[in-house]
Amino acid sequence: SYEQELKRSIRTKFASRIASVFVALTAALLFLIVERRLSSVWLGLVVVAAFAFGTSAWSTASRGLWQHGPSMLMLTAALYCFARADEKPRLLRWAGVPLALAYVVRPTNAIAVVVLSALVLWRYRREAVGYFAGLVVVGAAFIVFNVAMYGAALPNYYSAGRLGLHAHFFEALAGDLVSPARGLLVFSPVVVFAGVGVAVAVRRRQLGALDGALVLIVALHWVAISSYFHWWGGHSYGPRFFTDVLPFLFY
Repeated sequence: SYEQELKRSIRTKFASRIASVFVALTAALLFLIVERRLSSVWLGLVVVAAFAFGTSAWSTASRGLWQHGPSMLMLTAALYCFARADEKPRLLRWAGVPLALAYVVRPTNAIAVVVLSALVLWRYRREAVGYFAGLVVVGAAFIVFNVAMYGAALPNYYSAGRLGLHAHFFEALAGDLVSPARGLLVFSPVVVFAGVGVAVAVRRRQLGALDGALVLIVALHWVAISSYFHWWGGHSYGPRFFTDVLPFLFY
């Protein structure tokens, strides 16, 4: 009926508005990080504009209430704390909360949790107590909720068994990068400059601990999404599964 169609249209538009807010906040946080890193407002705006309008942040995360919008926001909030850790180490005490929430939103973010937690133990031990306290508080609340709702600490969606070396794994590795329908480099060729940036940093011996951690996270994320038998991500546009780690690539 007309009334049902009207309600569906309103829900869709409202969901799109909320999703757009998540992406806009992510872009704003990323600008604060990049502008400080480049010491240039204009270059920061160029980088963030490429992120916001030239990737699946625009075509996927801002179009509907996928997990990817809040996932990117939480990962970028954690990245902000890590990017300023040398200047203000106390910020790391807060990084555990958004990082844990990133996992709650999307289980593949467990990779970021593990790698960045290892970085804290290696480089920022004085802030480790506060950092892990944030992880524990969010994690405990998540487990309590799951036990109450599902009778288990983690629902099936978070099971590591959903990933594995399936028959089309190597095809998936290639497809996630260059597939005409899902390839990251096809839909967002600008991310090639992330690889160039890493190569330049290595050559100049300027690749820091955080840079190395983010490279490792992106690489492991690529392997993880390719390990899922449904690697193309269903009915969606472009490289949906790569959306979460886009802030790390642009950093």
